[in-house]
Amino acid sequence: KIPTGCPLPKVSKVAMLPAGWAEHKDPNTGNSYFHNTGTGEVTWTRPVAPEAVAAPPPAPAPMAAPAMLPPGWAEHKDPNTGKPYYHNQATGEVTWTMPGGGGGMPMQQPMMQQ
Repeated sequence: KIPTGCPLPKVSKVAMLPAGWAEHKDPNTGNSYFHNTGTGEVTWTRPVAPEAVAAPPPAPAPMAAPAMLPPGWAEHKDPNTGKPYYHNQATGEVTWTMPGGGGGMPMQQPMMQQ
């Protein structure tokens, strides 16, 4: 039993930061800010860990399109596998197979859904 008049210990209910983030204190205000050591991003808003099913990452900048791609198509690299995939910028279609009869294999699921 805790004696009356004794303060209870403070228990932090703050969620842990996602991997790569560090919390710092602004020396002028004493407010917390957060720094992503991998990307260099700095924010006043506490980052939250992604849920079990993460949203797909934003499409990387298109690589130089090979001459064989039809107009409107761009080649990208999957950041997880390094394999090329193809994005039709007009229709939003995404495929592992090079448009216009190139090699590759069909995607099992679209990489980008928006």
